Amino acid sequence: MWLDPAVLSVPEGEVDHAALFQVNREATAKVIKKAMRHEPTIDWLLENQDKVTHYFHQLGLEGKL
Repeated sequence: MWLDPAVLSVPEGEVDHAALFQVNREATAKVIKKAMRHEPTIDWLLENQDKVTHYFHQLGLEGKL
């Protein structure tokens, strides 16, 4: 679970907490379902660990966040 730290600077009352909850609930359900199906496989993860990037982490590394 990742939240953009910029959410801390949003004025009180302008954050849609219900929408945040729903998005995070859906994402959590999706990853649990994938984990239960062993997706991706450990073999795939080990073979591709140097190729897979996290979109937001990469933006941070590039100074774009």
